[in-house]
Amino acid sequence: MAPPTNRQEILGKLRGQIAKGQAIVGAGAGIGLSAKFVEQGGGDLIIIYNSGRFRMAGRGSLAGLMPYGNANDVVLDMANEVLPIVKHTPVIAGVCGTDPFRNMTAFLKQLKDLGFAGVQNFPTVGLIDGQFRANLEETGMSFDLEVEMIQLAHDMDMVTTPYVFDVEESKKMAKAGADILVAHMGLTTSGSIGATSGKSLEDCVKLIQDIRDAAASINPDVIVLCHGGPISAPDDAKYVLERVKGVHGFYGASSMERLPVEEAITNITRSFKALKPSSQASIMGWFWADAASTSSQVQSSTAQIKPASCPVPHEKRGGAAPPPSCPMHKQTVDVLGSVAPTPSPAAPLPPSSCPVPHDQRHQSNAANEPSLLSKLNPLNYMFHNLSQAPAPNQQQALPTDRDPSSIPKGTGDGNWEYPSPQQMYNALLRKGYTDTDITAVESMVAVHNFLNEGAWAEVVEWEKRFGGGLSRAWEICKRGEENAQETQRILDWKTNTQPINPTLVRFQGRPKDMTPKAAMFQVMGWLYPAKFATEPPFDRHDWYVARNVDGQEKQVRYVIDYYTGPPEPTGEPVFYLDVRPAMTPTGAVERLMRWGGDVWWKASGGEVREANQISKR
Repeated sequence: MAPPTNRQEILGKLRGQIAKGQAIVGAGAGIGLSAKFVEQGGGDLIIIYNSGRFRMAGRGSLAGLMPYGNANDVVLDMANEVLPIVKHTPVIAGVCGTDPFRNMTAFLKQLKDLGFAGVQNFPTVGLIDGQFRANLEETGMSFDLEVEMIQLAHDMDMVTTPYVFDVEESKKMAKAGADILVAHMGLTTSGSIGATSGKSLEDCVKLIQDIRDAAASINPDVIVLCHGGPISAPDDAKYVLERVKGVHGFYGASSMERLPVEEAITNITRSFKALKPSSQASIMGWFWADAASTSSQVQSSTAQIKPASCPVPHEKRGGAAPPPSCPMHKQTVDVLGSVAPTPSPAAPLPPSSCPVPHDQRHQSNAANEPSLLSKLNPLNYMFHNLSQAPAPNQQQALPTDRDPSSIPKGTGDGNWEYPSPQQMYNALLRKGYTDTDITAVESMVAVHNFLNEGAWAEVVEWEKRFGGGLSRAWEICKRGEENAQETQRILDWKTNTQPINPTLVRFQGRPKDMTPKAAMFQVMGWLYPAKFATEPPFDRHDWYVARNVDGQEKQVRYVIDYYTGPPEPTGEPVFYLDVRPAMTPTGAVERLMRWGGDVWWKASGGEVREANQISKR
């Protein structure tokens, strides 16, 4: 099936769409593939001219005005590629009306015989201004020759869709019988090879309205489309169409062909580039840009949790609010500015809040939208040797300073170091997150660092309790969580126990592997949604911590589930971490002792017994 060429039928169809309130969309095509999918997308007109060839060769559309080839011959060559693949959409030829070596009547007849439905004036001197434009007009290579070409095509019953740039040109083309006027706002100002200077959308609205009104004063039936300049996306066209009267749609060239291809090819290439062969897949996360990494720290939950409803320690974290430097509290992002890069124990924090915020379940809808961390999936595999150089086309400089953590390396040579904001941004791009808001990267790094520090503090609490053996641990656990730290201090003083300083050997991000405990909560939420409904964790980590057992180093695996909670009333995000030893034989005993000891202390009346003993003294 050949594309339609009957002018009356084509215009009748377009006016029928206008009567139904539908927009008319014309699109430039530099190659057959573009034409095929413009048609598949429902385009009303397909236009081919020499700039499309340059555009799809990675050059700017302005190349079509330069002496890089005969523009009219290029269109004839492009016709061999485009016309056979288009089935039911009118195809318009871009014609250089000022070509001094072309018999225009014969050339237009040749185009019509090939299967073109109509013509457009391109290349056009309308894109040229200043002294050069004046000289062109004076020496017989004027816009008026383009008007004559449109008049000739109209007389040959071809569809005419000329570009116009101002009110006077609009009137001339309307008098010449133009069917569709395209109000041209200049070169497209978007993308990697687009112009960088041009009109604003506000300027375009007034000019397009003036162009339309001038044409309609001569031919009320003329169809008017907008094109070019800052109108490079559907939202831009919507902005214009909502503010002008009598404009019927949009004509796109770079915006319909070049810009979508730039983005699509870039993104798919980055996605494939981010793949890791199984033999080379790193098992380390990407919070540190050199070797291993660690996991995130939690903002303290404010949920009130009833002890009997969940096996996780139920006291809320009392005064363990994030420090003033926490980025969630709108303060400085230099969370670790005062941390020395040598091994030192992290400050103890009370146990983690329950990952199932029972009294906040009625607010669960507030957490339906994925958090920033959930979207970025930030704790997976990292890239080695992340560059500190700005990414291609990066619009804003990012700091390259790296903060040390308080987390000692398992090798004993200092602490782990966090990546700089620039390294974090480069990692996001390499993982395919090309829509990352660069203005949020510094805060993102600060939040990540803060989460890591709290996660490590939870691990340190477990290690301080169980790193000295199960017997000692039971003495601490049997008096419940509320007395654990006091009991531990007294016990260490009596036994002259040396401080337990664990180190992080490595960790593994496992976001796709739900832990049994997290899966159990999901099942319980399905069975009893009123009581247990909660979002699944957005990430999971396994940390490998070095523990000294009888003079021998042993690696203890910890499992961490990362949850998001409803935001604070002030809009600050809330995260929950469920940190516990992995379900190994030893880990299972440790978990049972800690959580079971707390339940036993409360259920057996430990608080009452201790209060009675104190009163008898």
